[in-house]
Amino acid sequence: MKKEIKIAYTLFFIVVFGYLIRYELNIFLAHHLPPATYGDYSIAIKLLGITIILALFGTRTGSNRFLARYLALNKKSTANDYIAWNVKLISVTFLVLFAVAAIAIFTMVLLHVLGIRHISQYHLAVYMLWIAPFDALTFLLCSYLLISGHVFMSRIIGKEWRYLLELIFFVILFLLLHRNFHTMSIVAVLLTTSLVALITTLLASNKEILGMIQSGFKKISYTRLSHEKWFPTSLKMIGSDLIYAIVNVIDLIIVALIVVDKAVVGHYAAVLMICGWIWLSAEHLYQLVISKASHLLSSQEGKVELQNMVDRTNKVVFLSTGVISMSIIYFSSTLLAYFGPSYTNARYALIIMALGAFVEGIFHFSLLLLTYAGFERITLILNAWELAMIILLAVPATYFFGITGTAAAVAVVIVAQGIAGVYFVRKKIGMRSTLWF
Repeated sequence: MKKEIKIAYTLFFIVVFGYLIRYELNIFLAHHLPPATYGDYSIAIKLLGITIILALFGTRTGSNRFLARYLALNKKSTANDYIAWNVKLISVTFLVLFAVAAIAIFTMVLLHVLGIRHISQYHLAVYMLWIAPFDALTFLLCSYLLISGHVFMSRIIGKEWRYLLELIFFVILFLLLHRNFHTMSIVAVLLTTSLVALITTLLASNKEILGMIQSGFKKISYTRLSHEKWFPTSLKMIGSDLIYAIVNVIDLIIVALIVVDKAVVGHYAAVLMICGWIWLSAEHLYQLVISKASHLLSSQEGKVELQNMVDRTNKVVFLSTGVISMSIIYFSSTLLAYFGPSYTNARYALIIMALGAFVEGIFHFSLLLLTYAGFERITLILNAWELAMIILLAVPATYFFGITGTAAAVAVVIVAQGIAGVYFVRKKIGMRSTLWF
C-alpha cells in the first residue's frame, strides 16, 4: 500500500476518534444547556475561529505554502527569514487583539461594578476575545509541526487533544456545580482548555522548530513587515480565510436573527454538528498532500507526482464521505434524538444538508489546490461569491421555510462553489482535483 494511502487512513481514524470526542462534547452540552444557549455556544466557537484568523493574518496558510517549500529545498536561511517576518507580523496583530480584549474586559467590569450590566449577561461570543490569542499561538505552532513532518502530532494536538480536554473540564465542572452551566463557567472551561493546549504544543515542538523560531526572533529588528512577496500573499490569504470562516457561521447567525424561537438555533447547530462527520474527510485527509503541494507544483514532474497523490487520497475521501452521508440520512432521526427530543424537528434540514455536504466534500480540495498554486485571488473571489449568495438566498429561505429553507439554500450554494473550484483547477493548473474532473 502506498504511503499516502496509509497516512490517509491513519489520519481518518484519528479524525474520526477526535470528532467522536467533539460529538460527545456537544451532546453533553445539548443535554445540560437550553437549546438557545447551546446555539449561542456554537456561534461563539465559530466566531472564535474568525478571531484566530484575524490574529494570524493568513500566516497559518502562508507557512504551509512558503515555509514548507523553503524547508523542502533546504533553504534554511530563507526559512529563518520567513519565520522572522511571521513572528513580527503576528506580534503586531496580537498586540491589537490584546488591546481590544483589554478594552472589552475593562468596559465589562466597569459596567458590572456600576450596576449597569452584569458581567455574565453578554453573548458568549464576546468572551472569545480573551481566548483567541492563546488558540492562535497553538494553531501556528501546529502548522510548524505539520511542515516539519509531524503530521499526526500536529493533528492530534490541534484538534483531538483540545476536544478531550474541553469534555473532561466540562464534566468535572458539572460534577462540582451539580446544575446547568452559566456563561462564566463556560468561559472558564474554554480558557483553561486553551492554556493547557498551548503548553502541550510548546512541549511537543521539537528543537528544530523552536530553534527556527528563536532565530526568527533574533532577526525581527532587521525584517521588513511589508515584504514584497510574503505580505501581499498573506493579505490575500487572510481575506480568503476570513470569508471562508464567516461562511461557516453566517447561516447559523441568519437563523439566530430571523427565527423567532431561539431554540431552533440549537437545532440547526446540531444539524451542522452531525454533518461535520461528512466534512471530516474533505478537510483533514489531505494533510500530507498539503504539506508537499507548494513544492511539487513548482515543476512539471512534481505536478505528476502530486496528481498521483491527489488521486489516491481522493479515493479514500470519496469512499468515506459516501458511507458517512448515507448513514446520516438513514439514521437522521436517531442522530438528532441524541441531542434531545425537540431536536428531531430538524430532520429534513439534516437530510438536505447531508446531501449538499457530500457533493461539496468531494470537491473541497480544489480551493486548497488553487491557494497553494498561487491563485489566492480566485479562491478569494469564490469564497466572497459563496458568502454573498448564502446571504442572498438563505435570508428569504429561512424567513419562509425555517431551517429547512436555510439548509436547502446553503446546500445549493456550496455545491455550486465546489463545481467552480474544480473548473478553475483544471483551467489554471491543468490538474484533476476530484476522481473524475
